[in-house]
Amino acid sequence: MPNLIQVQIQSFQWLIKEGLRELFDEISPIEDFSGGRFELRFGDYEVRVHHTPGHCPGGVCLQVGRSGEDGRLLVVGDTLFAGSIGRTDLPGGDYDTLMRSIREVLLAFPDACTVWSGHGPETTIARETWILDLSYPVV
Repeated sequence: MPNLIQVQIQSFQWLIKEGLRELFDEISPIEDFSGGRFELRFGDYEVRVHHTPGHCPGGVCLQVGRSGEDGRLLVVGDTLFAGSIGRTDLPGGDYDTLMRSIREVLLAFPDACTVWSGHGPETTIARETWILDLSYPVV
């Protein structure tokens, strides 16, 4: 008789192998992002939402700062990391789109902007300009 840990491991393996595959096959593509600038306000702060697809089709990054000022903090999720970029090998990911988002959206911010990624240490836009040296296909 299998123990509880073996059952959980087998269930997890099935979920990864079969369950998620079926789930991703059923996800509808994003046809329209409510584009433009979208702002959320809370107290003396505001968050501006920027569409940054590539890691996933609906990817966004959040620019956070005091109301009325350009935010100097970027919360970028899995789009950009200190010394690396987000994965594009998962369903919905696209390398060319990710690189375009990083170059055209994120690297357009001032060098001093602090970047908080979904994993790892914080960085700044200035430290991540090495991405400009990468060549990538343009669609």
